[in-house]
Amino acid sequence: MMEEDIICVIRRKKVARKKIAAQYTAENIMNRNFTTVADNEKWLGDVTEINTGEGKLYVSGFRDIHSGYLLGHKISTSNNNEPVYENIQDILMRKDVKVDKLMIQTDRGYQYTSYGFKEILNGITHSIDSNSIFPV
Repeated sequence: MMEEDIICVIRRKKVARKKIAAQYTAENIMNRNFTTVADNEKWLGDVTEINTGEGKLYVSGFRDIHSGYLLGHKISTSNNNEPVYENIQDILMRKDVKVDKLMIQTDRGYQYTSYGFKEILNGITHSIDSNSIFPV
């Protein structure tokens, strides 16, 4: 960034949370217990907004806690459900992904509380945390 003379501007956002009805959310089953013994036990998912000179980009990502690897990501110019849905579907279709005992932790974003996301998970345990979920 220094070589390209790019300056990072960080602004604190005001957090405005809308209450979500209980039938749309899942419990916080993982409860920030990020310990695992093997891959495909616990994943983290989130959507991140990136401001660029040409507008905003939204990155949907899922990460395996055990390996620390980013399992997949999709980039979009609009913050909607499709990148999240496409991303999780692509990951779940891979042969190396076993979902027998998988738990996915996300925030309370509308993408993750939607009926479409629940249908894609199809029985996979979903844990929702209202805090930031990616551990440092």
